[in-house]
Amino acid sequence: MASMDESVAKLTKEKIALQDAHQQTLDDLQAEEDKVNTLTKAKTKLEQQVDDLEGSLEQEKKVRMDLERAKRKLEGDLKLAQESIMDLENDKQQSDEKIKK
Repeated sequence: MASMDESVAKLTKEKIALQDAHQQTLDDLQAEEDKVNTLTKAKTKLEQQVDDLEGSLEQEKKVRMDLERAKRKLEGDLKLAQESIMDLENDKQQSDEKIKK
């Protein structure tokens, strides 16, 4: 009878150990799921930041191209204005020479 009591006690002890191990596994699994959820949220946030930065970069490239285009136009306008001034100065010089004669 004592042997049977020992067997029952041993089985009971093993059952409790298995239940504890099972609970620990469930706790570990929950902890890992929490980590995955946290990392997934962080990943989503980072992807949104990347999208925002790429949008900003594209906008900046467009602004830079527009500025470059405007700069080239202004440089062209300046060159034309300088040529007009030189032509006017030449005309004035010729007129002054004619007046002297």
